[in-house]
Amino acid sequence: MITLFSHQEEGYKRLLEHKRYCLFFEVGTGKTFTALAALTKLPKSYKILIVAPTRAIKGVWAVQDGYDISDYDITYTSYEKIARDKTFTKNRYDVIILDEVHKIKGKTSKSSKRISVVTQYATYVWGLTGTPIANSYADIYLIFKHMGIEEFEMSYDEFISYYYVTRPLKVSYNYSIQLPVQPKYQLVDSLLKRIGRHSMTVRMSDCHDLPDIIYTPRYIDGMNTKQYKDIFNGIIKTDMYEETLTKLGAISKARQAANGYFYDLYSKEPVVFEHNKKLDYYQDLLEGYLEETTKVIVVYFFKEDLRELQELEFNYTFDPVEFKNNDAINVLLLQYGQCEALNLQFCNHIIFYTYDYSYLKFEQMVGRIKRIGQENKMIVDILINNNTIENKVWYAIKHKQTTDEFLKGVLSE
Repeated sequence: MITLFSHQEEGYKRLLEHKRYCLFFEVGTGKTFTALAALTKLPKSYKILIVAPTRAIKGVWAVQDGYDISDYDITYTSYEKIARDKTFTKNRYDVIILDEVHKIKGKTSKSSKRISVVTQYATYVWGLTGTPIANSYADIYLIFKHMGIEEFEMSYDEFISYYYVTRPLKVSYNYSIQLPVQPKYQLVDSLLKRIGRHSMTVRMSDCHDLPDIIYTPRYIDGMNTKQYKDIFNGIIKTDMYEETLTKLGAISKARQAANGYFYDLYSKEPVVFEHNKKLDYYQDLLEGYLEETTKVIVVYFFKEDLRELQELEFNYTFDPVEFKNNDAINVLLLQYGQCEALNLQFCNHIIFYTYDYSYLKFEQMVGRIKRIGQENKMIVDILINNNTIENKVWYAIKHKQTTDEFLKGVLSE
Protein backbone atom coordinates (compact mmCIF):
# COMPACT_ATOMS: atom_id res chain seq x y z
CA MET A 1 0.00 0.00 0.00
CA ILE A 2 1.26 3.46 -0.91
CA THR A 3 1.87 5.82 2.01
CA LEU A 4 0.24 9.16 1.26
CA PHE A 5 1.29 12.58 2.49
CA SER A 6 -1.25 14.50 4.55
CA HIS A 7 -2.31 16.74 1.65
CA GLN A 8 -2.92 13.66 -0.50
CA GLU A 9 -5.07 12.03 2.20
CA GLU A 10 -7.11 15.23 2.46
CA GLY A 11 -7.37 15.40 -1.32
CA TYR A 12 -8.73 11.91 -1.90
CA LYS A 13 -11.30 12.36 0.89
CA ARG A 14 -12.53 15.54 -0.79
CA LEU A 15 -12.80 13.79 -4.16
CA LEU A 16 -15.03 11.11 -2.63
CA GLU A 17 -17.09 13.60 -0.62
CA HIS A 18 -17.75 16.24 -3.29
CA LYS A 19 -17.91 13.87 -6.30
CA ARG A 20 -17.38 16.66 -8.86
CA TYR A 21 -14.17 18.23 -7.72
CA CYS A 22 -10.75 19.48 -8.84
CA LEU A 23 -7.31 19.00 -7.36
CA PHE A 24 -5.18 22.00 -8.30
CA PHE A 25 -1.97 20.38 -7.06
CA GLU A 26 1.25 22.01 -8.25
CA VAL A 27 3.30 19.85 -10.58
CA GLY A 28 5.22 17.27 -8.58
CA THR A 29 2.97 17.16 -5.48
CA GLY A 30 1.34 13.83 -6.35
CA LYS A 31 -2.13 14.46 -7.75
CA THR A 32 -2.13 11.11 -9.59
CA PHE A 33 -1.47 9.16 -6.38
CA THR A 34 -4.30 11.09 -4.75
CA ALA A 35 -6.82 10.27 -7.47
CA LEU A 36 -5.79 6.62 -7.52
CA ALA A 37 -6.21 6.42 -3.75
CA ALA A 38 -9.77 7.72 -4.13
CA LEU A 39 -10.47 5.37 -7.02
CA THR A 40 -9.56 2.29 -4.98
CA LYS A 41 -12.27 3.22 -2.46
CA LEU A 42 -15.01 2.86 -5.09
CA PRO A 43 -16.80 -0.35 -6.13
CA LYS A 44 -14.97 -2.40 -8.76
CA SER A 45 -18.25 -2.70 -10.66
CA TYR A 46 -18.03 1.00 -11.62
CA LYS A 47 -17.28 1.88 -15.21
CA ILE A 48 -14.39 4.34 -15.33
CA LEU A 49 -13.09 6.73 -18.00
CA ILE A 50 -9.62 8.25 -17.61
CA VAL A 51 -8.87 11.10 -20.02
CA ALA A 52 -5.25 12.27 -20.13
CA PRO A 53 -2.52 13.37 -22.54
CA THR A 54 -1.16 10.38 -24.47
CA ARG A 55 2.23 10.60 -22.74
CA ALA A 56 0.54 10.53 -19.31
CA ILE A 57 -1.52 7.46 -20.24
CA LYS A 58 1.59 5.54 -21.26
CA GLY A 59 3.90 6.88 -18.59
CA VAL A 60 1.67 7.07 -15.51
CA TRP A 61 -1.84 5.66 -15.75
CA ALA A 62 -1.05 2.53 -17.74
CA VAL A 63 1.57 1.47 -15.17
CA GLN A 64 -0.92 2.27 -12.38
CA ASP A 65 1.62 4.36 -10.45
CA GLY A 66 1.95 1.89 -7.56
CA TYR A 67 -1.72 0.95 -7.21
CA ASP A 68 -3.29 -2.29 -8.42
CA ILE A 69 -6.38 -1.25 -10.38
CA SER A 70 -6.23 -4.11 -12.86
CA ASP A 71 -9.61 -5.44 -11.67
CA TYR A 72 -11.41 -2.19 -12.48
CA ASP A 73 -13.34 -1.58 -15.70
CA ILE A 74 -11.24 1.31 -17.05
CA THR A 75 -11.16 2.96 -20.44
CA TYR A 76 -8.13 5.14 -21.16
CA THR A 77 -8.28 7.83 -23.83
CA SER A 78 -6.72 11.15 -24.79
CA TYR A 79 -8.29 14.57 -25.26
CA GLU A 80 -7.45 14.35 -28.95
CA LYS A 81 -9.31 11.07 -29.34
CA ILE A 82 -12.32 12.43 -27.45
CA ALA A 83 -12.41 15.30 -29.94
CA ARG A 84 -12.35 12.92 -32.93
CA ASP A 85 -14.58 10.09 -31.70
CA LYS A 86 -18.29 10.85 -31.28
CA THR A 87 -18.99 7.44 -29.74
CA PHE A 88 -17.79 8.63 -26.33
CA THR A 89 -20.90 10.78 -26.01
CA LYS A 90 -23.06 7.65 -26.29
CA ASN A 91 -21.32 5.76 -23.48
CA ARG A 92 -22.09 6.03 -19.78
CA TYR A 93 -19.42 6.09 -17.09
CA ASP A 94 -19.72 6.11 -13.31
CA VAL A 95 -16.35 7.81 -12.79
CA ILE A 96 -14.53 10.23 -15.08
CA ILE A 97 -11.00 11.38 -14.24
CA LEU A 98 -9.71 14.32 -16.28
CA ASP A 99 -5.92 14.48 -15.90
CA GLU A 100 -4.42 17.84 -16.94
CA VAL A 101 -7.97 19.15 -16.87
CA HIS A 102 -6.82 22.60 -18.02
CA LYS A 103 -7.03 21.12 -21.52
CA ILE A 104 -10.83 21.61 -21.42
CA LYS A 105 -10.67 25.33 -20.70
CA GLY A 106 -11.45 26.02 -24.36
CA LYS A 107 -14.86 27.59 -24.79
CA THR A 108 -15.65 25.96 -28.13
CA SER A 109 -13.09 23.15 -28.60
CA LYS A 110 -14.44 19.76 -29.65
CA SER A 111 -12.85 17.96 -26.70
CA SER A 112 -14.46 20.41 -24.24
CA LYS A 113 -17.88 20.04 -25.84
CA ARG A 114 -17.71 16.25 -25.91
CA ILE A 115 -16.58 16.06 -22.29
CA SER A 116 -19.47 18.34 -21.31
CA VAL A 117 -21.82 15.73 -22.70
CA VAL A 118 -20.04 12.70 -21.23
CA THR A 119 -19.83 14.16 -17.71
CA GLN A 120 -23.60 14.76 -17.50
CA TYR A 121 -24.30 11.16 -16.56
CA ALA A 122 -21.31 10.38 -14.31
CA THR A 123 -21.53 10.12 -10.53
CA TYR A 124 -17.92 11.20 -9.96
CA VAL A 125 -16.02 13.70 -12.14
CA TRP A 126 -12.53 14.57 -10.94
CA GLY A 127 -10.22 17.14 -12.53
CA LEU A 128 -6.46 17.17 -11.92
CA THR A 129 -4.00 19.90 -12.89
CA GLY A 130 -1.17 21.94 -11.47
CA THR A 131 -1.82 24.86 -13.82
CA PRO A 132 -5.54 25.73 -13.86
CA ILE A 133 -5.16 29.35 -14.98
CA ALA A 134 -3.42 30.43 -18.18
CA ASN A 135 -5.17 33.72 -18.88
CA SER A 136 -7.91 34.54 -16.35
CA TYR A 137 -10.37 33.09 -13.84
CA ALA A 138 -12.53 32.33 -16.85
CA ASP A 139 -10.26 29.31 -17.41
CA ILE A 140 -11.43 27.79 -14.11
CA TYR A 141 -15.04 28.75 -14.85
CA LEU A 142 -14.88 26.84 -18.16
CA ILE A 143 -13.25 23.82 -16.52
CA PHE A 144 -16.01 23.68 -13.90
CA LYS A 145 -18.73 24.24 -16.47
CA HIS A 146 -17.48 21.41 -18.72
CA MET A 147 -17.25 19.15 -15.66
CA GLY A 148 -20.91 19.78 -14.94
CA ILE A 149 -20.48 21.62 -11.63
CA GLU A 150 -23.89 23.21 -11.11
CA GLU A 151 -22.72 26.41 -9.43
CA PHE A 152 -20.94 27.36 -12.67
CA GLU A 153 -23.72 26.60 -15.12
CA MET A 154 -24.19 30.26 -16.14
CA SER A 155 -23.21 31.22 -19.67
CA TYR A 156 -19.72 32.45 -20.49
CA ASP A 157 -21.01 35.95 -21.28
CA GLU A 158 -22.85 36.10 -17.95
CA PHE A 159 -19.72 35.07 -16.06
CA ILE A 160 -17.48 37.56 -17.85
CA SER A 161 -19.88 40.50 -17.62
CA TYR A 162 -20.46 39.89 -13.91
CA TYR A 163 -16.90 39.34 -12.73
CA TYR A 164 -14.81 41.32 -15.23
CA VAL A 165 -14.24 44.72 -16.69
CA THR A 166 -14.40 43.99 -20.42
CA ARG A 167 -13.46 45.48 -23.75
CA PRO A 168 -15.00 44.73 -27.15
CA LEU A 169 -13.10 42.82 -29.84
CA LYS A 170 -14.51 43.21 -33.33
CA VAL A 171 -14.48 39.86 -35.12
CA SER A 172 -16.50 40.84 -38.18
CA TYR A 173 -18.14 43.88 -39.74
CA ASN A 174 -21.22 43.78 -37.50
CA TYR A 175 -20.24 41.46 -34.66
CA SER A 176 -17.96 41.83 -31.64
CA ILE A 177 -17.26 39.89 -28.47
CA GLN A 178 -16.34 41.04 -24.98
CA LEU A 179 -12.85 40.18 -23.77
CA PRO A 180 -11.99 40.21 -20.05
CA VAL A 181 -9.54 43.01 -19.19
CA GLN A 182 -9.27 42.70 -15.41
CA PRO A 183 -11.39 41.29 -12.59
CA LYS A 184 -13.76 43.55 -10.71
CA TYR A 185 -11.67 43.71 -7.57
CA GLN A 186 -14.63 44.02 -5.24
CA LEU A 187 -15.86 40.62 -6.44
CA VAL A 188 -12.59 38.65 -6.44
CA ASP A 189 -12.98 37.35 -2.87
CA SER A 190 -16.48 36.04 -3.50
CA LEU A 191 -15.33 34.40 -6.77
CA LEU A 192 -12.38 32.71 -5.03
CA LYS A 193 -14.72 31.37 -2.35
CA ARG A 194 -16.95 29.89 -5.03
CA ILE A 195 -13.93 28.31 -6.72
CA GLY A 196 -12.70 27.01 -3.36
CA ARG A 197 -15.93 25.10 -2.77
CA HIS A 198 -15.10 22.86 -5.72
CA SER A 199 -11.31 22.60 -5.60
CA MET A 200 -8.31 22.07 -3.37
CA THR A 201 -5.08 23.93 -4.13
CA VAL A 202 -1.68 22.67 -3.01
CA ARG A 203 1.68 24.28 -3.75
CA MET A 204 4.96 22.45 -3.52
CA SER A 205 6.17 24.86 -0.82
CA ASP A 206 3.11 24.01 1.30
CA CYS A 207 3.99 20.35 1.68
CA HIS A 208 7.64 19.70 0.81
CA ASP A 209 11.02 21.27 1.44
CA LEU A 210 12.88 21.03 -1.85
CA PRO A 211 16.40 22.31 -2.56
CA ASP A 212 16.74 25.85 -3.88
CA ILE A 213 15.95 26.61 -7.50
CA ILE A 214 17.95 29.30 -9.31
CA TYR A 215 16.54 31.02 -12.41
CA THR A 216 19.23 32.73 -14.49
CA PRO A 217 18.35 34.77 -17.59
CA ARG A 218 21.42 34.87 -19.84
CA TYR A 219 21.50 37.76 -22.30
CA ILE A 220 23.30 37.30 -25.62
CA ASP A 221 24.10 40.34 -27.75
CA GLY A 222 24.38 40.55 -31.50
CA MET A 223 21.00 39.39 -32.87
CA ASN A 224 19.30 42.78 -33.00
CA THR A 225 20.39 43.07 -36.63
CA LYS A 226 18.95 45.19 -39.44
CA GLN A 227 17.32 42.07 -40.91
CA TYR A 228 15.65 41.31 -37.58
CA LYS A 229 14.39 44.89 -37.21
CA ASP A 230 12.99 44.91 -40.75
CA ILE A 231 11.13 41.65 -40.19
CA PHE A 232 9.88 42.69 -36.76
CA ASN A 233 8.61 46.05 -37.98
CA GLY A 234 7.07 44.57 -41.11
CA ILE A 235 5.03 41.85 -39.43
CA ILE A 236 4.04 43.75 -36.32
CA LYS A 237 2.96 47.04 -37.88
CA THR A 238 1.09 45.75 -40.91
CA ASP A 239 -2.68 46.24 -40.92
CA MET A 240 -3.15 42.51 -41.56
CA TYR A 241 -2.66 41.62 -37.94
CA GLU A 242 -5.84 42.72 -36.21
CA GLU A 243 -7.27 39.67 -34.48
CA THR A 244 -5.54 38.12 -31.49
CA LEU A 245 -4.66 34.77 -33.03
CA THR A 246 -3.23 36.42 -36.11
CA LYS A 247 -1.17 38.77 -33.98
CA LEU A 248 0.26 35.78 -32.17
CA GLY A 249 1.16 34.28 -35.54
CA ALA A 250 2.99 37.47 -36.42
CA ILE A 251 4.83 37.45 -33.11
CA SER A 252 5.83 33.85 -33.75
CA LYS A 253 7.62 35.09 -36.88
CA ALA A 254 9.35 37.74 -34.79
CA ARG A 255 10.56 35.08 -32.34
CA GLN A 256 12.01 33.13 -35.25
CA ALA A 257 13.69 36.24 -36.63
CA ALA A 258 15.25 36.93 -33.24
CA ASN A 259 17.14 33.67 -33.75
CA GLY A 260 18.29 34.47 -37.28
CA TYR A 261 15.68 32.76 -39.48
CA PHE A 262 12.00 32.70 -40.38
CA TYR A 263 9.55 30.37 -42.09
CA ASP A 264 8.00 31.90 -45.20
CA LEU A 265 4.84 30.94 -47.10
CA TYR A 266 6.59 29.33 -50.05
CA SER A 267 9.02 26.83 -48.59
CA LYS A 268 9.00 24.15 -45.94
CA GLU A 269 12.57 25.04 -45.07
CA PRO A 270 13.33 28.18 -43.04
CA VAL A 271 15.10 31.17 -44.53
CA VAL A 272 18.29 31.64 -42.51
CA PHE A 273 19.70 35.16 -42.69
CA GLU A 274 22.01 35.31 -39.66
CA HIS A 275 24.04 32.81 -37.63
CA ASN A 276 22.36 32.47 -34.24
CA LYS A 277 24.87 33.68 -31.67
CA LYS A 278 22.79 32.01 -28.99
CA LEU A 279 24.00 28.66 -30.32
CA ASP A 280 27.63 29.51 -29.58
CA TYR A 281 26.74 30.69 -26.08
CA TYR A 282 24.71 27.54 -25.48
CA GLN A 283 27.57 25.28 -26.54
CA ASP A 284 30.01 26.92 -24.12
CA LEU A 285 27.42 26.86 -21.30
CA LEU A 286 26.56 23.20 -21.80
CA GLU A 287 30.19 22.10 -22.03
CA GLY A 288 30.83 23.81 -18.71
CA TYR A 289 27.86 22.14 -17.05
CA LEU A 290 28.80 18.69 -18.32
CA GLU A 291 32.16 19.00 -16.59
CA GLU A 292 30.28 19.20 -13.28
CA THR A 293 27.16 17.07 -13.84
CA THR A 294 26.05 14.19 -16.04
CA LYS A 295 22.56 15.15 -17.19
CA VAL A 296 21.06 18.36 -18.64
CA ILE A 297 17.59 18.97 -20.11
CA VAL A 298 17.44 21.34 -23.09
CA VAL A 299 14.14 22.89 -24.17
CA TYR A 300 13.50 24.12 -27.72
CA PHE A 301 10.47 25.45 -29.61
CA PHE A 302 10.82 25.48 -33.43
CA LYS A 303 12.13 22.73 -35.73
CA GLU A 304 14.97 24.98 -36.85
CA ASP A 305 16.05 25.32 -33.22
CA LEU A 306 16.18 21.54 -32.99
CA ARG A 307 18.22 21.29 -36.18
CA GLU A 308 20.76 23.74 -34.74
CA LEU A 309 21.03 21.79 -31.50
CA GLN A 310 21.44 18.47 -33.27
CA GLU A 311 24.43 19.79 -35.22
CA LEU A 312 26.47 20.06 -32.02
CA GLU A 313 28.50 17.08 -30.86
CA PHE A 314 26.67 16.15 -27.67
CA ASN A 315 25.16 12.78 -26.79
CA TYR A 316 21.45 13.60 -26.82
CA THR A 317 18.16 11.74 -26.83
CA PHE A 318 14.43 12.45 -27.02
CA ASP A 319 13.58 9.46 -24.83
CA PRO A 320 13.35 10.19 -21.06
CA VAL A 321 13.81 6.50 -20.18
CA GLU A 322 17.04 6.27 -22.18
CA PHE A 323 18.13 9.60 -20.68
CA LYS A 324 17.74 8.16 -17.19
CA ASN A 325 19.20 4.71 -17.74
CA ASN A 326 21.98 5.29 -20.27
CA ASP A 327 25.07 6.85 -18.69
CA ALA A 328 26.45 7.71 -22.14
CA ILE A 329 23.48 10.02 -22.85
CA ASN A 330 23.86 13.38 -21.13
CA VAL A 331 21.36 15.69 -22.93
CA LEU A 332 17.57 15.30 -23.17
CA LEU A 333 15.94 17.44 -25.88
CA LEU A 334 12.33 18.38 -25.06
CA GLN A 335 9.99 20.53 -27.12
CA TYR A 336 8.44 23.38 -25.16
CA GLY A 337 5.07 22.31 -23.74
CA GLN A 338 5.48 18.60 -24.59
CA CYS A 339 6.29 17.30 -21.14
CA GLU A 340 3.25 15.83 -19.35
CA ALA A 341 3.85 12.92 -16.97
CA LEU A 342 7.65 13.10 -17.09
CA ASN A 343 9.36 12.49 -13.75
CA LEU A 344 12.90 13.79 -14.20
CA GLN A 345 13.88 14.65 -10.64
CA PHE A 346 17.12 12.68 -11.06
CA CYS A 347 18.26 15.68 -13.16
CA ASN A 348 18.65 19.20 -11.77
CA HIS A 349 19.63 21.32 -14.82
CA ILE A 350 17.35 22.82 -17.49
CA ILE A 351 18.40 25.15 -20.31
CA PHE A 352 15.61 26.96 -22.16
CA TYR A 353 17.08 27.47 -25.62
CA THR A 354 13.83 28.77 -27.16
CA TYR A 355 10.31 29.03 -25.69
CA ASP A 356 7.12 31.07 -25.91
CA TYR A 357 5.38 33.52 -23.59
CA SER A 358 3.20 30.93 -21.79
CA TYR A 359 4.18 30.79 -18.12
CA LEU A 360 1.81 27.82 -17.77
CA LYS A 361 3.97 25.78 -20.14
CA PHE A 362 7.11 27.17 -18.53
CA GLU A 363 5.98 25.99 -15.09
CA GLN A 364 5.08 22.60 -16.54
CA MET A 365 8.58 22.25 -18.00
CA VAL A 366 10.32 23.28 -14.76
CA GLY A 367 8.00 20.91 -12.89
CA ARG A 368 9.79 17.97 -14.50
CA ILE A 369 12.70 18.44 -12.08
CA LYS A 370 10.94 20.39 -9.31
CA ARG A 371 9.35 17.28 -7.84
CA ILE A 372 9.28 15.09 -4.77
CA GLY A 373 12.58 13.24 -4.69
CA GLN A 374 14.74 16.07 -6.02
CA GLU A 375 17.86 16.14 -3.84
CA ASN A 376 20.06 18.76 -5.52
CA LYS A 377 19.97 22.49 -6.07
CA MET A 378 18.07 23.14 -9.31
CA ILE A 379 19.50 25.35 -12.07
CA VAL A 380 17.29 26.86 -14.78
CA ASP A 381 18.93 28.94 -17.53
CA ILE A 382 16.89 31.05 -19.95
CA LEU A 383 18.81 32.09 -23.06
CA ILE A 384 17.68 35.48 -24.38
CA ASN A 385 18.83 37.15 -27.56
CA ASN A 386 19.11 40.64 -26.10
CA ASN A 387 17.19 43.65 -27.44
CA THR A 388 14.76 41.43 -29.36
CA ILE A 389 11.25 40.21 -28.72
CA GLU A 390 12.73 37.49 -26.49
CA ASN A 391 13.17 40.11 -23.74
CA LYS A 392 9.41 40.64 -23.72
CA VAL A 393 8.72 36.91 -23.91
CA TRP A 394 10.80 36.34 -20.77
CA TYR A 395 9.15 39.32 -19.07
CA ALA A 396 5.73 37.80 -19.84
CA ILE A 397 6.75 34.46 -18.30
CA LYS A 398 8.35 36.05 -15.26
CA HIS A 399 5.33 38.26 -14.56
CA LYS A 400 2.73 35.62 -15.55
CA GLN A 401 1.18 37.89 -18.15
CA THR A 402 -2.03 36.99 -19.93
CA THR A 403 -2.12 36.80 -23.72
CA ASP A 404 -3.69 40.25 -23.93
CA GLU A 405 -1.08 41.79 -21.63
CA PHE A 406 1.74 40.25 -23.62
CA LEU A 407 0.30 41.44 -26.94
CA LYS A 408 -0.24 44.92 -25.57
CA GLY A 409 3.39 45.07 -24.44
CA VAL A 410 4.72 44.00 -27.84
CA LEU A 411 2.37 45.94 -30.08
CA SER A 412 2.67 49.17 -28.10
CA GLU A 413 6.14 49.62 -29.59
